Amino acid sequence: MIHPDFLDIDFRKQRNPKQSLVSTDDLTIHKHEVLLPRELIQGKNILDLGCFHGATGDWCLQNGAANYTGVEISQEFSDIACGLMTKHHPDSSWRILTSGFDQFFDADKSKFDIVFAWGVLHHTLDHVWFLNELAHRADHVIIGARTPRVMWRDTSVDQDFLKKLEYDIAYTEYHNGEMSLMYRPDFAVKCVSANSSLAAVKMIMATNGFEADLDAYEHFKQYQPTSFGTFAGWDQPGFYVINFHKTPNKKLSTYEKMHYNPDLIVKFQ
Repeated sequence: MIHPDFLDIDFRKQRNPKQSLVSTDDLTIHKHEVLLPRELIQGKNILDLGCFHGATGDWCLQNGAANYTGVEISQEFSDIACGLMTKHHPDSSWRILTSGFDQFFDADKSKFDIVFAWGVLHHTLDHVWFLNELAHRADHVIIGARTPRVMWRDTSVDQDFLKKLEYDIAYTEYHNGEMSLMYRPDFAVKCVSANSSLAAVKMIMATNGFEADLDAYEHFKQYQPTSFGTFAGWDQPGFYVINFHKTPNKKLSTYEKMHYNPDLIVKFQ
């Protein structure tokens, strides 16, 4: 369970669904039950990127995690998270860091058992850099991200192509001022953002030696079909979830294949 004051203070419940995922209390609890169950996190060291008010930390420590690290760029949000975590977990091992992701990755080279990155991918423009950093931090990475939406707004997109956009086509969309994020209960900000497709994220993580598990995504599509998946003609964003696990065999990039196997190189005449 999550202590009620972590849920009560979460103004993301007031989001416009045309702008972002609405974080209802039920969804907040359910995503932790599915993605961070007790049997997975017990005794583990957890990194939570974009920790907001610290609800994930509360969940993890209540369910046996050995250590929790939350990273939050907003001083206001991290102060709230520290206050709530101190109240409920004064004797547990945790830390809340007020930092952007680039500063955190530069300053802290710690390794973790699990990296949890829910709803933060679109806050970074260089997804290759960001996902590579996650891959170097843990052998289990959980990504919750927005589906790119501009290409499939047209209602004339047929269902076969829509499914390819959802699962198979690797692409990233960049937006300038179109994505509006609620920053506080009473206003939002227009921002430059990027959204990578599920296939693009899978491809980047595969080059780091990670295998994708989409069982959680299929579950959330059934659990909350108005928020998870791809929606032709709708003006609200869809959301996907991927569990990544490190595998022994890393998939090499084309350049790496050429470097390690010069016989692949063809000389032009």
